[in-house]
Amino acid sequence: MGASISEQTLVFLAMCICGAAVGVLFDIFRSFRLAVRPSEKAVHISDFLFCVFAALVFFWGIVRFNNGQLRWYVFLGAVLGAVIYFLTISSYMIKLFIFVGKGTYK
Repeated sequence: MGASISEQTLVFLAMCICGAAVGVLFDIFRSFRLAVRPSEKAVHISDFLFCVFAALVFFWGIVRFNNGQLRWYVFLGAVLGAVIYFLTISSYMIKLFIFVGKGTYK
């Protein structure tokens, strides 16, 4: 038998948080590029690392919160979490990360 509505809601919310976490991770990598101006090779490496870390966050979230079961609301939650993050606090986080990055790499 399937999961209850309350369990599905919790999984959906957890995946929203995972989507927002990937958004934060994306902003960290993007801010690193703006603050440090890395070489083209470093950009390629950071793109690869972002993809690996994002996949690990989603994989961990799916296994941890939904026992590895892929359902439509899992993907919807991840996308919605990322969209809400980018529409609300992403610009503030980028400014913070750039500030911290410039202070660290000077």
